[in-house]
Amino acid sequence: MKNKKQIPGRWLYGVAFIAILVGTLISAWICVGSGIGMYPAMIADAYRGDQYHLSVPGSKDVNLTRTGAYGIYYEYNLTSSTADYPRTPPAIECSLKSKSTAEETEAVADYVETNTYWSKDRERRGVLIMSITVNESDTYTFACHYQDGSKDPEIVVALGPNYFWEFLRVGGKISLSMFGAMTAFCGSILIGLIIVVVVAIKRRGSQPRD
Repeated sequence: MKNKKQIPGRWLYGVAFIAILVGTLISAWICVGSGIGMYPAMIADAYRGDQYHLSVPGSKDVNLTRTGAYGIYYEYNLTSSTADYPRTPPAIECSLKSKSTAEETEAVADYVETNTYWSKDRERRGVLIMSITVNESDTYTFACHYQDGSKDPEIVVALGPNYFWEFLRVGGKISLSMFGAMTAFCGSILIGLIIVVVVAIKRRGSQPRD
């Protein structure tokens, strides 16, 4: 007597549905926890950091409470002539010296023509020319001078958030969470489909033939 082939029950379709549902819930939970809804506020907060203006050559004390990447921007007046205020970034050197440890950090050249900002009155434009990293909150001496020792022309630079890197930092945090959410969702869909296809094939193959 031949043994009857065991036909997979339709309840396995329910298992596939549950797998997809669980994956969807996990994906939603990751999305909520990622703070994606706060993304505009996070970007705004990153860009809201204080700027410290300095006439070059010169120095001043600045209290930096935020750690991470900072940018040094060359500012020029859009209404001034290029003869009075050249729009090409000059060759300068800048540094931050800690008041508490006397440790000095040199800024590195990082001219990015598209990393710019405008003042509220739209009369001044700042362009990134250097980057520097602050590892500890402290009071620092911010100093800049011409590489050739010149005293003129007197220009203005601004130390503030490195807007490009801040955008990448915030975007990166959100992207990692979204990748996890998509992985959970797509993985559950794939598992559910595999279960449905396998059950359908087995049920079809188990049906009696005429």
